[in-house]
Amino acid sequence: MVAFNFTVGSTALQCLFRLLATIIGAVAGYISYKYPRIGFISLLTLTVITSTGYMDVNKEDLCAPVWKRTLTSIFAISAVLIIDQLLWPVWAQKMLRKHLSDLLIATGIQFSKAAFLVSQENTQSHRYTYALTDYQLHTKILRRQHQLACQMLGLAQMEQRITKDTFPIRWVEYLLTTQTFISTEVRKKIMNPMNPYRKELATAVHLYLFTLAGSLRTKSSLPTSLPSAEIARKLL
Repeated sequence: MVAFNFTVGSTALQCLFRLLATIIGAVAGYISYKYPRIGFISLLTLTVITSTGYMDVNKEDLCAPVWKRTLTSIFAISAVLIIDQLLWPVWAQKMLRKHLSDLLIATGIQFSKAAFLVSQENTQSHRYTYALTDYQLHTKILRRQHQLACQMLGLAQMEQRITKDTFPIRWVEYLLTTQTFISTEVRKKIMNPMNPYRKELATAVHLYLFTLAGSLRTKSSLPTSLPSAEIARKLL
């Protein structure tokens, strides 16, 4: 390009500028391989500084917009670092604990409702129908809370995961659907005698979830011991 674009008396200087620009561009391209916006920021800064020489509204020299833009960038980066490293983690941890505790409380309530439904002898009664409708309505609310908590956990990549697995909503729905096909005679002979153990297990799980939710919300330690549901679980 230099050979075909002669500049009288300054061809060597233009060659030097082209050589320096090539080196700078190569270095910027190598760096931007990991961060692709370096080239864009470099060209944007070049455009702003160069255009100042043609539109000198404030009657400033070429160094004035350079240090102004540099100070502005330093201030903006410092503000972002303060918010990202100091303010945001505190607020995010608070909201994460709040959403997780709300999810655990709602899960415990849903678990107790499911235990109530599977413990009913007559699935055609008005009481069972009303409880099933309320359960299905609460399921939608629980799903929204679960999605919100998952989004918060996804944003908190550096946080240690508290939950080991998701709440088995589909499995509970499957149990509630299939148990309606059980006849009344089978319920009286097999299922009804186990209802006290079901209620005991549901009560223990509800207590566990409520205690864990309260511990998350208040940032307090869990109790050293809780009522055991092992006997009810083995009998069921």
